Amino acid sequence: AIPYLAEKLDLPYVDVRLTGYVPTHYAFDMSKGARLIDYRPSYDIFRMIDEGLALRRGEALDVVPTHARGRG
Repeated sequence: AIPYLAEKLDLPYVDVRLTGYVPTHYAFDMSKGARLIDYRPSYDIFRMIDEGLALRRGEALDVVPTHARGRG
C-alpha cells in the first residue's frame, strides 16, 4: 500500500529492512462476520486510498465521510 500511496501523492518513500528486529504483525480474519451476517467488504486498501484522496480533492463520494473537516 505504501508504494501505491506514494505514487498517488508523488512522494518518495524508503523501503527499510531492519535486522534483528521482528515487527508486530496483525492479521484480520473476517470469516466469522461473513458466516454470521454475510459481511462482504466492498473496499480494499487501494480503493480506500483512492476514496480518501478524492475526498481530499473535494470530489463527491459514494460514501459519507465519518469525520468533520477542520477538527484536530
